[in-house]
Amino acid sequence: MKFKFRQLGSFGRNAALIAGSSAASQIVTVASSPILSRLYSPSEFGIFALYTTIVGILLAFATGKYEMAFFVPSTKSDWPKIYSIAVISLLICIALTIVGILLYYALNTEPAAMLYYTLALLPLGIGVTAYNAVLNAYNNTLEHYNVLARSKIVRSIFTMGTMISLGYFYSPVAVAIIIGYIIGQFAECFVLFRKIKAEKCASIDLKIDHLLKTAKTYKLFPQWTAPATLLLRGSMDLPVLAFNQFFTTAIAGQYSWMLRSVGAPLSLITTSLSTVYRQTAGEQLQRDGSCRSLLVEISKKALFTTSIPVAVVAFFGPSLFAIAFGEEWREAGEMATIMAPVFFLQVIVGPVSYTIELTGKNSYRILLNGILLIGVLMSATLAVKHSNAILIVYGLSATYCLKYILEWILCYKNSEFDVT
Repeated sequence: MKFKFRQLGSFGRNAALIAGSSAASQIVTVASSPILSRLYSPSEFGIFALYTTIVGILLAFATGKYEMAFFVPSTKSDWPKIYSIAVISLLICIALTIVGILLYYALNTEPAAMLYYTLALLPLGIGVTAYNAVLNAYNNTLEHYNVLARSKIVRSIFTMGTMISLGYFYSPVAVAIIIGYIIGQFAECFVLFRKIKAEKCASIDLKIDHLLKTAKTYKLFPQWTAPATLLLRGSMDLPVLAFNQFFTTAIAGQYSWMLRSVGAPLSLITTSLSTVYRQTAGEQLQRDGSCRSLLVEISKKALFTTSIPVAVVAFFGPSLFAIAFGEEWREAGEMATIMAPVFFLQVIVGPVSYTIELTGKNSYRILLNGILLIGVLMSATLAVKHSNAILIVYGLSATYCLKYILEWILCYKNSEFDVT
């Protein structure tokens, strides 16, 4: 199946807008991090990491990944149908999740209190996070970049504000972190939903023939993108599961805090470039049959932008974490040093990685994420065998580097598209 792509305005202007909002959002997050690290313990963040792990795994199939189809339809008439089928898929997923939780409660009459409340919040977490992804894609397609920019800032303010308030005035427990996460996602959904509702784009099409036709037209996404996403989530979340199961929640908390502290600021670069790249590359593929020059240009910009901050993390990670967040977080800094090459490649490859989907090579995701999952499994097995948790991090670093290098090569080779 070949898709046509729509034209976009100035790449630089839109990228700068997204970058500015991401910067403001990250300022809120970074400024709040020293407070959060002193309110909550590594164990509490370990429980939160387990919660987001479960949410992330279920998200792989929650919407059938139909929201990714927003970037490839040739006519506006497809957009409401894509929105409808994504939302309906999400509602089905939420219903099945609730049924599964009720069955668990029925079979386990006395679950641990923390587990009880964590599971109870699972449907909410899945609902707002998946719907947020749908709304982000829809508003991106409608080119509402100002709204997308504002929503990121709103999410950060509500997330950090709730986490700090509950931790300070109520109780610094994992549930408070989870509630803060949910409220932040809900706040972003509210901002994004208001915009598509104002343009009368938020109605759900319940006509069976329309839904079936749309599902068939964009079947590549549930067939290839959803399983590939599940493999990716499994690779990303397996370390958290392994740390919780075979080591301690504190180690899981150190690992998740490391990803949060380093990955969040670097996402400023990745998000600002990738948000607009997807459509700009689509325009070039339709017009010229190639987006290779754009791919190389974006990769070079990302390389020069990220070199210095990643180098600082690589050489001074443990000391930086101890100073910024407290001595108990030094181990997270050691993990950040090991993962520095991954962060470097992630920023370079991340913005252009959607080239694979734009050229209809969705099946490559299965290959890439399958390699990643095998590498992570081997790392976890080795770490458990030798009772050394840090071996997981070393294995992750090597595997992710291999995956990103292969991904960039595939993107480059497929950056020319036959438009005939």
